[in-house]
Amino acid sequence: MRLPRTADNGQSVRKEQEWLPRLAPLLSCPIPEPVHAGTPTDVFLLLWSVYRWIDGDEPRPLPP
Repeated sequence: MRLPRTADNGQSVRKEQEWLPRLAPLLSCPIPEPVHAGTPTDVFLLLWSVYRWIDGDEPRPLPP
């Protein structure tokens, strides 16, 4: 889920919703697929998204 905190980041959500599905077939690694585009309401004033989960391992910290 992507819940932006500022209006600028809210516009980024719109770009992600548009471009991630276009880029996905062109890339060799999996990227999040938008499954729901939320619209602003009185409760949450910005655009928001829900993305499909990508299985994997959490990155481990590298030594300095």
